[in-house]
Amino acid sequence: MSTRNWITVIVRWDVTDPQGFAAMAEEMATASRREPGTHLYDWYVDVVTGQGLLLESYPSHDALMAHVNGPVFTEIAPRHRGVGRPAAVEVFGGEGMDRTDLLKAPTTWWGEPIAAVTD
Repeated sequence: MSTRNWITVIVRWDVTDPQGFAAMAEEMATASRREPGTHLYDWYVDVVTGQGLLLESYPSHDALMAHVNGPVFTEIAPRHRGVGRPAAVEVFGGEGMDRTDLLKAPTTWWGEPIAAVTD
């Protein structure tokens, strides 16, 4: 079994307002770019299905908590209610985190990889 410190999160979204969703994603990415612990914070939209996806990664639990306690959750998300809703969350890594549903969406906790080719 491979052990690593970082946490990767995938959030699948049901998008209800595509323009508002894109504006939210851009604003959240701008704020996350300023967080020193954010390794990856990429938003996607499938133009055929209208589904959204957020792929994010942090080097540690502390970096993830800094993100959760920062402007993305405290300022930006409240302004963009109604543009979409999290449909599912997948967490890779995250040992020691409270394994509950995140963002009020069904959450799958994958834990550590059983085999990996990751630096």
